[in-house]
Amino acid sequence: FILGIQKKEKTIYDLPYSFWESHTDTDILKRNTGTMVVGSFAAMGILYLMPSSFTNWDSDDRKKPWKKWWDNVSRAPVWDKDDFFLNYITHPYFGAVYYMGARSAGAGAGYSFLYSAALSTFFWEYGVEALAERPSIQDLFITPIVGSILGEGFYIAKRHIQENNNELLGSKIVGKTVLCLMDPITEFTDWLFSSSPE
Repeated sequence: FILGIQKKEKTIYDLPYSFWESHTDTDILKRNTGTMVVGSFAAMGILYLMPSSFTNWDSDDRKKPWKKWWDNVSRAPVWDKDDFFLNYITHPYFGAVYYMGARSAGAGAGYSFLYSAALSTFFWEYGVEALAERPSIQDLFITPIVGSILGEGFYIAKRHIQENNNELLGSKIVGKTVLCLMDPITEFTDWLFSSSPE
């Protein structure tokens, strides 16, 4: 506090837009990464509970997940048969969420792309998801590449909404809802850490 007024910390959104320049806040990056790891395991748990008709996962393989994981990662990736929504909507979206986890922590676009690629490849495709299925050829490319393009669009849109006092279409509710959809990890961790006692 300075003269009874709380000093607001600067974020990447307070600085001029730059595609390559990086001002990474490692504390924000660590908490975003931790939240994504916990969230990914939770998502995997939900997928495990969903019917095989939705996930295309063999229900017998769910009984020995570590054996299944080794079988999956020790073989070449495959062209998966997931439906259009999973492959070309949810995977790019989550690639964008990964990207925003780094971009909103102040990383430049190049680092954010590498961050998205590392999480989507090593943590998800060859990590968590490999407990149920072999890594997917299209997911290895679609998630980080299309996700990063979408993520940069999210980043630019988030800057615009924040510059407009978190309003979109004249509404703070719409603005905050869109911010939460575009950058759920950072928005959640900002809320969590700002609401916890010092």
